[in-house]
Amino acid sequence: MPRPVALFLVWAFLCLPRQATAAGDYDPESDEWNGLGKLVAIARERGLDIEYPDEVDYTALTATTSLLVVYPVEPLRDEAIRAVLKRGGRMLLADDFGGSESFLTRLGIERDDRPVEGGLLFRGQAHLPIAAPVEEDHVLTVGVTRLVANHPTTLVTSLPPVFVVGEPRRTLVAVGAVEDVGRIVLLGDPSVLINNMLEMRGNARFARNVLEYLAGDDRRRILLLSGRFTQLGGGSAGARHDASAARREANARLARLSGSLAPPPADQPPPIALVVASAVVGLGVIMLVIARLEPRPRLYSGRWLKPAARQTAAGFLGTLEYLENPRATQIYPLMILKRVLEERLLDGLGLTAPAGLKTVIERYSSFEPDRRKQKQLERLLVDLSMKAGIAASADTPIEVSARELQKTIDLARTLLEPVGRDVLKP
Repeated sequence: MPRPVALFLVWAFLCLPRQATAAGDYDPESDEWNGLGKLVAIARERGLDIEYPDEVDYTALTATTSLLVVYPVEPLRDEAIRAVLKRGGRMLLADDFGGSESFLTRLGIERDDRPVEGGLLFRGQAHLPIAAPVEEDHVLTVGVTRLVANHPTTLVTSLPPVFVVGEPRRTLVAVGAVEDVGRIVLLGDPSVLINNMLEMRGNARFARNVLEYLAGDDRRRILLLSGRFTQLGGGSAGARHDASAARREANARLARLSGSLAPPPADQPPPIALVVASAVVGLGVIMLVIARLEPRPRLYSGRWLKPAARQTAAGFLGTLEYLENPRATQIYPLMILKRVLEERLLDGLGLTAPAGLKTVIERYSSFEPDRRKQKQLERLLVDLSMKAGIAASADTPIEVSARELQKTIDLARTLLEPVGRDVLKP
């Protein structure tokens, strides 16, 4: 099937109301739109040992087995799974309205099922929010510029987010540690992993990253447990705890992770190059400038345009005037602004490229104590990075108005003042 047709069918499916219990949902052997057959195929293409039994005995599992739990129908056996993680096990839990609520409560995590508001949307559909990576060099975000979700729940947790969605930002994917040896990845939307959603390049790469992480360097066996499966060992499912007590317990048991869970494997490719492949008729000048851009850097690398793109008489202001077209999207000058902002920010903070988001914000806080401005800078950097990724992969340029561009320039100038830099001046 030609790729454009396949993507159209994906989009058509995504526009349909979601059925939480449709026949065949999350079936590992199903190649239908709502199955997990493609996820299993990705694992086997990577040479991973993946099984999907109808029954699991938690007491028989060792640290050489990882759990991939997708939309469990029955409540999970909290203590039994926690015991597996304490032994050094790894787990991905992907659930929105299934039976994991008591397990999440024991970890001090709540599910927020309110509709996601704000942020970028797939094909303009309010129920299809696009999630952005918080850090590009995280082991789960390598090569992923965006995740498309479908009616997701989000996570209310103190665990560090990996992907965020909406505005204000809400956590779609989070990571945590149990007893400093076990690892858990939490995904608020299991449909990210179904066959139709894996037609999306970002979703497919995220699935691959998750599978590789669960397997680890020692190539652990992966047990895929989905829907209704029998659970043995560890007694009955844990009772609900008082929320505050659960959080106190979670603080004692869950170690917060900053940065990557583990360094990316050496053979993984770097982030996708920033190549803007399409433009509207009449924007040949913009295409000439964008074609001269260096490969897209890792987040906050501070690299700028090649010299040929800097040879305007008035620097960045001249470039904006050169590219100005009131009827065209301003995504291309916005990407130039992104490069300039990163360069000026790193220079003012005394940092060298590449620098992670956490490092940038921590250093910025020593210049600007206002927590509100620190959050504004963090949101701006993440938003620009997300737009850059979409511009690189979208079939058509995303819409950015001249007003939005001007507002972003004004905000960037304000946020750079504490470090003595300006995007409109050398």
